Amino acid sequence: MNAMDLRSLEGSAYASRWEDGLLELFAGTALLLVGVAWLTPMAGLGGVAPVLLIPFWPLARRAVTEPRAGYVEFRADRKAKERKAHMNLVLLGVVAFVLGVAAYLVVSRDVVGRDGLIMMLVPALPGLLLALGAIVTGWMLGLSRWFLYAASLALLALMGVYFDAHPGVYMAAGGALVAASGLTMLVRFVRSHPLPDKAAP
Repeated sequence: MNAMDLRSLEGSAYASRWEDGLLELFAGTALLLVGVAWLTPMAGLGGVAPVLLIPFWPLARRAVTEPRAGYVEFRADRKAKERKAHMNLVLLGVVAFVLGVAAYLVVSRDVVGRDGLIMMLVPALPGLLLALGAIVTGWMLGLSRWFLYAASLALLALMGVYFDAHPGVYMAAGGALVAASGLTMLVRFVRSHPLPDKAAP
């Protein structure tokens, strides 16, 4: 088997690692918790939830995915690229969320006037920036379904503005949608990849 074939197989294995739904389940749950926390007096705790969930993703993969689909040791350059992508995605998510919340607080507290279409759309910024993060995630990981998540997050944000809903409401709704998609994928993955029979002692 030549190097091109090995790279092709590694690429297929890398793509398949995202089909267990855990990425969606954890990302959606984090967004759901952030949205719910924002609706409570303990809004600051919402920013802690995603950080607390990060260590559980590899643990879940080792417990659920690897026993069913196996484990692949990727090349050093691919692992380095993946680590860099993960760091960039986390940074992008944090920056997007902070900018969106700051813009929302500026408008909601009447620091600036509300006249004009742009000011009317400011409450949608947290969701729109998260949608941008979903687009970047889909592009960096080669997952086209994340573009659909991005469209859903953007649509929910705009609907939130139309119905004058608190950003926490549409963020929680978007998180629930993404998490539900991940749970559906996970159930399908578990069903289609049963645990191998243990050898008799």
